[in-house]
Amino acid sequence: MAYNFINQNGNSTDYIQGTASLFTYPFTINFWFYPTIAAVGTLQMFVLHNTSDAQRHVIQVNTSTTRLVYNAFTTANALATSTTNYTTNAWNMATAVGTSATSRTIYLNGGSSATNTTSRAITTPTRWLVGANYNGSIAPSYEGRICEIGIWNAVLSAADIASLYRDQKASLIKPQNLKVYVPLIRDIKDERETTTAISSTISDTTIESHVRRYG
Repeated sequence: MAYNFINQNGNSTDYIQGTASLFTYPFTINFWFYPTIAAVGTLQMFVLHNTSDAQRHVIQVNTSTTRLVYNAFTTANALATSTTNYTTNAWNMATAVGTSATSRTIYLNGGSSATNTTSRAITTPTRWLVGANYNGSIAPSYEGRICEIGIWNAVLSAADIASLYRDQKASLIKPQNLKVYVPLIRDIKDERETTTAISSTISDTTIESHVRRYG
C-alpha cells in the first residue's frame, strides 16, 4: 500500500515525521506522489526542518500551475520550479537536490529540471516531515498518496534520477549514500535505521496502490 494523506475539508491531521540529524549539504530527496486534488493553492509534501526555527527545505505542488517546486525558505522563498506539469490522479516522481546554500535543483519525473541559485543559509535540519508544512508548528496540507521516500547524503546524477524514474528501487542507487529509505508499503519504517524516532497521525488505513519498483 501507499499511504493516503487526507488534509482537506477540515481534516488537516495527516502527516508523518521522523528525527534524523544528517541533513547537511549535499543531499538528494526522492519520492513518488499521487496528488488527488486539482486546485487549492500550494500544498507541501515533504519538508526538512529544524524545530528551533521556521527555516526549511520544502518540496511542494503548486496546484494553480500544476508545477512541482523546491523551496529553500529562511525569511523569504527561493524557488526552483519544474519546467513541465505534474499529473493529478496519477503517480509522479519528485527529486530535490540540495547541492549547496547557493544551488538547489528540482526534477519532475526524472527530468523537467530547474535550478535556483539564490543564497539561503538554512539552519541544519534535524527532522523530515511528510504531508505537511512546518512554520514553527506542523501544518498538514497535502491531499494524496506518497511512497518510496529516499534521502541520500550526495548529489544524485541525472542518470541516477532517470533510473529511479524507471522504477529502480532506491536502495540500489548509491547505497553507500542512502541514509533514509521509507517505502511506506505497509508499515512506517526507515529501512536504513538512521531515523531515531518516527510518529504519524495518518487517519486513512485503506490500502492504496503503490508505485511499481524493481530490485
